[in-house]
Amino acid sequence: MLPSETSGVPGVPTSAISTSDLDGSAWRSHFLQASRWSRVRWFLVELGIAEPPPRTLGRAAVLAEIQAELTDRPEMSVRISRDLVLRIREWTSAIEVLEREIQARIAVLAPTLLGLTGCGPLSAAKLVGETGGIDQFRSRAAFAAHNNGTAPIPVWSGNIVRQRLNRAGNRQLNLALHRIAVTQLRCAGAGRDYVVHRMTAGDTKSEAIRTFRRQISDEVFRRMTIDY
Repeated sequence: MLPSETSGVPGVPTSAISTSDLDGSAWRSHFLQASRWSRVRWFLVELGIAEPPPRTLGRAAVLAEIQAELTDRPEMSVRISRDLVLRIREWTSAIEVLEREIQARIAVLAPTLLGLTGCGPLSAAKLVGETGGIDQFRSRAAFAAHNNGTAPIPVWSGNIVRQRLNRAGNRQLNLALHRIAVTQLRCAGAGRDYVVHRMTAGDTKSEAIRTFRRQISDEVFRRMTIDY
């Protein structure tokens, strides 16, 4: 069930917002972000131009600096690089349009999920789109075990219990949960305290983060259940 009759996007009723469209938009945004970096990086390395951090490639000032470095150089790869800079500007504009649309739509479909620390519009869109309806899972355990692979697999060695990585489930969902976990761990708060507690109890850092992702999965399930 959708929360209202209007989508919050001009001219688009809530009933017209499909989770598959939302997932497709999120995928397209991630694809363009990855493409604008991978396409130009090889040429910058070949030309001896310093690589900017990937997240800065959408900034006009960074692109202007790259374009200045490419001025008055005769190599054929320079011409290709200049063309790529122009294309990156186009991709950046497309990314901005997609992200505005995603933010407007996900704010209507999953406002409670967006309130989760570390869960931005793109991660929320990926979670909603890839899940395809939270009501198909009877419990948070089913969601974790069969959908996103965050249910750790216990492994016993004598009296020691370890948590092995579960490679089952939807890896895109698992990646979205991992992004939320990493964001929460950067800041002081309950998430970081939980991981420290697990490590103090004997878990390795990887094991602690795996169990933390399960905690996030449970919270995502609770919030998506409220939204739907």
